Amino acid sequence: MLLAIVCLKQVGGIGGLFAAIDHGPVSPRRFAPVKSPAVVSTMSGINPSWFTLPFFVAWFANNIIKLQRAERWGVPAVHVCQRRPGGPPRRHSGAGLMFVGMFIWFIPPMTARLLIADQVATMPLAKPVEGAYAAISIFLLPPALVGIVLTGMCAATMSTLDSGLTSLAANVTENIYPALCRLFGLAQWQRAARGLVFARLVNLSCALVIISSALAMARSSGGVFKILIDIMATIGPPSQCRWC
Repeated sequence: MLLAIVCLKQVGGIGGLFAAIDHGPVSPRRFAPVKSPAVVSTMSGINPSWFTLPFFVAWFANNIIKLQRAERWGVPAVHVCQRRPGGPPRRHSGAGLMFVGMFIWFIPPMTARLLIADQVATMPLAKPVEGAYAAISIFLLPPALVGIVLTGMCAATMSTLDSGLTSLAANVTENIYPALCRLFGLAQWQRAARGLVFARLVNLSCALVIISSALAMARSSGGVFKILIDIMATIGPPSQCRWC
């Protein structure tokens, strides 16, 4: 939020941001949230179907299915709703925050495209545009605040990774491992100490597999985002609909 405010101050507020888009070096059509296939086809590394209306409708439907699946199994979707004591989840609170946050998150990279496009293009990354947020942070914030932004980004990433790893490791240790032991007639590690060591090893192994997969995807021609979209479109909806 602080970086978004600083960016808006740099370009002269909301009106200045729209004016910069209209009179900037980049066509205003490229900043449209829903782009026509003709515009998207001129953007390198972008699939024309990512920013069209059917894409957003499909994404919204996928999230609805995911929410219904979570509620069926008693898992509250803490990121998008809150529960009142003795009452149903308040989805409108999470939806409102996500709607407001959508505008806040996109202001820094949009400002980077308008103010420091050349600096972003020279970043030592396979896809320099993915470093626009970091570039505008370095450009506008003092060094100490850049460190805080970096710490916040790492903390947010680690929190998501931690919950994902814990659930994945628990699934392996509590479901897959006992089933394999019964299948092959092997004795399970029953003691608490051994079970804890085994769970930690599984957690570490899952982390290594995830990190290695991410590095391999980053080096591929399609990039992490494209591979993620393909996986979610191919595997996500069928696996979620199975339990609705």
